[in-house]
Amino acid sequence: FMLQMHKTDSQFEGATIVIQHSLFNPDPHCTSLAYLKSRDSLFPFHSTLWLHSNGTVSTQSWFIV
Repeated sequence: FMLQMHKTDSQFEGATIVIQHSLFNPDPHCTSLAYLKSRDSLFPFHSTLWLHSNGTVSTQSWFIV
């Protein structure tokens, strides 16, 4: 998955996220694919990676508690 570049990214490269399969549960690859399929089916034209089920964008305080 490619993240969009950020204004502090001096190389304008963005970021690549690699999620690998795991033999242990929960498998992060399967969990991530399930989330992406759900997000894409509910919000096919929304480019933001992390959305709530109502389509709102998660804030920094939601991730960092």
